[in-house]
Amino acid sequence: MEYQTLSPNIGVKSVDETVQFYTETLGFNLIMSVPAPTGNSIESDPLRPIQSDPLKLCFTTRSFL
Repeated sequence: MEYQTLSPNIGVKSVDETVQFYTETLGFNLIMSVPAPTGNSIESDPLRPIQSDPLKLCFTTRSFL
């Protein structure tokens, strides 16, 4: 089997700040936001994949890993 893509999940302190840096400074695009189950996260969307072809990364809060 040959992999077509690889999208690592990276635990960060603040998903909001990390995604803002990657999109505004490095030119990545936000693919989507995945909301946390109610009451499980400080941030409303603790899982956010971003992309800058061909690279895809997924940031999540450390507690969500």
